[in-house]
Amino acid sequence: ASPNMVVDGGLKSLLESEQVTKVMHDCRNDSANLYNQFGVMLKGVFFTHFAHSVLQQQLYNIPVYKVKNVSLNALCEIYNAPINPMKEQLKNVYRKDQRYWARRPLTKDMLIYAASDVLSLIHPSLYGYISSSIIPEYQTLFEDLCSEQVFMNIQPAEVRIRKRQRKINTEVFELRQKLSQCNKN
Repeated sequence: ASPNMVVDGGLKSLLESEQVTKVMHDCRNDSANLYNQFGVMLKGVFFTHFAHSVLQQQLYNIPVYKVKNVSLNALCEIYNAPINPMKEQLKNVYRKDQRYWARRPLTKDMLIYAASDVLSLIHPSLYGYISSSIIPEYQTLFEDLCSEQVFMNIQPAEVRIRKRQRKINTEVFELRQKLSQCNKN
């Protein structure tokens, strides 16, 4: 609605800043749209669903590629954060009207829905807990996953290659562990 806000209003510098953490659940489309429309390359993004995946690997040795993707509300339930009560209602509206979020100005219901998602994302039970629970040994993996999410719809072929290579590396590592256990026995 106000493209001049992006550059002149400082939104671009905020979204590209590594010093300002942007907490999101999934931004593939947002990232691609910001990049294609305004040349904005998101940085400093913390993805809650990847943090959850990394914690599953860290705590239960489940490789991140085997962790099932969960919705924001499902993640909130796992970590005892408040859910967005409008999620199901709006999901039904969006299924019927794919241009729902393209409308401007945003309606009061749209603003309430978006604000509810933000409150869930930054809640101490969700962001506070998972951001402080990732140990340093898993930080690089988490940062790689976040970077891939930003580039998923911008450079899809490169992201697929990176994901495939991580999966291969993980499987080779697991096989080596199994072989070393067999050799000990």
